[in-house]
Amino acid sequence: MVPGITANTVGDTPGISGLTNFQLNLDGQEITQHTSVTSFGQPGISRDAIAEYQVITNMFDVSSGRSAGIQVQAISRAGTNDLRGTFYGYFRDDNFNAKDPFLDRVLPYSNRQVGGTLGGPIVRNKMHYFGSYEREREPNTAIISPSALAPQLITMPIEERKDSTLGRFDAQLSTKDHLFARGNLFKRFLPSDGVTAHPSRGTKKDITSYSVTANWSRTLRGNMLQELKAGVYSFYWTYEGMDGLVL
Repeated sequence: MVPGITANTVGDTPGISGLTNFQLNLDGQEITQHTSVTSFGQPGISRDAIAEYQVITNMFDVSSGRSAGIQVQAISRAGTNDLRGTFYGYFRDDNFNAKDPFLDRVLPYSNRQVGGTLGGPIVRNKMHYFGSYEREREPNTAIISPSALAPQLITMPIEERKDSTLGRFDAQLSTKDHLFARGNLFKRFLPSDGVTAHPSRGTKKDITSYSVTANWSRTLRGNMLQELKAGVYSFYWTYEGMDGLVL
């Protein structure tokens, strides 16, 4: 619905052609990487951990930039004087699936997502905390038929895993000074990348990204605010040979 978005795509690059046209800032910290390897290291953040966001498609001001397409500014949630939390879950199971038309049997499949948030006061009106956690497990079955092995079918049990954690601390040091620190960790395990051509080419990838940022703001006068920010963002991944082949 945002002016300037011309596609209804879902993924790391909404409505644009590539990562160089997309920039995501969380609490003023850049957490998008623009390497040539598409989507590697892009963090996953629970929706319940986001307080508000803004999509900017043109006319970037001095607080934005480093994007040839769109800019997304997001703010993480903070704790309040009231102890509040949420819990949610989403489940799918192969008991509700029909038989596979080629194998004439129901293939094992399951998707389980659970998560929650918790926030509240440490010292009322002065210090607050907020945390969120989201976990997804997706056991599945991959069936491939490499041309070199035709007409054989190869069945492989796989399970994709995702874990997203975020924590935030806020402190009102004085009537003019506010300090907050936020950290988030995202882990994703992909069990069967590149296996479509031949099982020997299959790999399992373990992808991790994290970011930590701190912000101190001070009101100098009614129309002037001073901010000091520091942060670090990192991502890495490992490759290993895929296991679990059943011929």
